[in-house]
Amino acid sequence: MASIWRAYLGLLNKYPFRTQAVTAGVLFFTSDCISQQAVEGIGWKNHDKIRTVRQTAFGLCFAGPTLFAWYKLLNRIYPGSGKLTPLWKMLTDQSVCAPTFLVAYFSIVALTTGKKVDEVPAIVRRDVPSTYAKGLMIWPAVQLVNFYYVPLLHRVMVVNVVNIVWTTYLSWKANAAENRI
Repeated sequence: MASIWRAYLGLLNKYPFRTQAVTAGVLFFTSDCISQQAVEGIGWKNHDKIRTVRQTAFGLCFAGPTLFAWYKLLNRIYPGSGKLTPLWKMLTDQSVCAPTFLVAYFSIVALTTGKKVDEVPAIVRRDVPSTYAKGLMIWPAVQLVNFYYVPLLHRVMVVNVVNIVWTTYLSWKANAAENRI
């Protein structure tokens, strides 16, 4: 296990953008499988492979790259390591990135599952506020720890590990919602 971790850190140091994008893709893949199998209990025979590909692509192409850029931006906006700096980063993250990310997530899921563009605002109004409220029970604490103790290069990984639970919930919510509208 230690050698796998060392190899991962080597890739992260050499190719930070790509490594974090691929990591996010793998974790979104894992989360959707957990959502379909453990939460929804649909069985492997009925597993929606296209949904899993969509979730994986979202992690790979959007979540990983976006979070990588976002944490670099937060470090530029709030440089240094003062005692309040991580608090400001967390407040900015939760007030700017979190709701924007959720709007993007629910919009992209809706559009890639065949919803029309004019249906997206209703889906966003229906799902983002309650999901954001649930996220506030988890993410402020995670991000405070992340910003206080975790080096910039490893922050996306911390978020991705917590995201295994969070994106399992998002996958379930977005795809259960898909059947309501």
